[in-house]
Amino acid sequence: MTDKKGSRADLTPDTIKRILRCQERTGIKATRFMRQFSHIAPAGLSAPIIETWVYGSVKTAEREYIDFVLKHYAEIEQEFNALQARECLERIIKTQTEKVEITPEILAELKHHRKRTNKAPMALLKGLRAELPKGLTSAQINNWMAGVKTVKKEYLDYVLRLWREMPDYMETPEILKAKDPRVPVTPEIIQEIRFHQRRTGVKANGFMRQFRSSAPEGLTDNIIQSWTDGGTKTIKTEHLDFVLESYAKMKQQRITLTFPVTDQFKACELRTGIKSFDLLDHASAPPDGLTSAIITGWVKRETRTARKDYFDYVLTLWKSLPDS
Repeated sequence: MTDKKGSRADLTPDTIKRILRCQERTGIKATRFMRQFSHIAPAGLSAPIIETWVYGSVKTAEREYIDFVLKHYAEIEQEFNALQARECLERIIKTQTEKVEITPEILAELKHHRKRTNKAPMALLKGLRAELPKGLTSAQINNWMAGVKTVKKEYLDYVLRLWREMPDYMETPEILKAKDPRVPVTPEIIQEIRFHQRRTGVKANGFMRQFRSSAPEGLTDNIIQSWTDGGTKTIKTEHLDFVLESYAKMKQQRITLTFPVTDQFKACELRTGIKSFDLLDHASAPPDGLTSAIITGWVKRETRTARKDYFDYVLTLWKSLPDS
């Protein structure tokens, strides 16, 4: 215990405000404060004395008392702030890593919004790179609708909010007047079809071999090819819906990374002098979701399979680079 000094000081409005603010934020009133600090408090300081300050019963107090109370309330508030910051960070991390199931109801809503807005995932995220949750890509959204069962809650909440806030797609007056059941071949449609072709490794002719028996009348592999080649300006809605829905149901094509396969990568490294983790620096437009870490994992044989579209792109790129 320390002795009282005998000097008094005014209990200014700022002093009372600081004490009240800390009490309200932390819930630590005078009684609890004194229980916590009684072993080091100045002799004579008590909870009733502090209460007379905040109730306005007195205008002055021992300077030593005021300094002690303000100092330790400031420490309490600092610890409280740090605790709140940690809890906030934990909530953020939990939100970012928490996964949820894509239920049939959620899947139906995703497909409904895609059709309602006429916005494919790539078009949905266009121009939003700076604000997207880290790691979210249009390829992942396509995979959700193709049958992926779980997804980061942060990603799903973001995508649903985007699609829900978008207005319905409005057909042009010309299309309504003609009542032509066709839609324009937009760059987004072309990109989505090409994405599925890369993802599955199935081009137009292979697609029709697989789905010819159930395809709408008039749909051929040449017609599908003309969409992606830019030779057709409009598409029958029936044809487009069938192609996109069928592609979305197809599983991603993967290849096994045997030693002869990965040896091709090592040969490319030796010839070009470009390591796996630097390869994408030489790429102009890599597939969505392909990273240097994925390529390095192949070369080091840390994984046994690879997406065929990723593999084909990487091998073609490496082989196109000049000798070192």
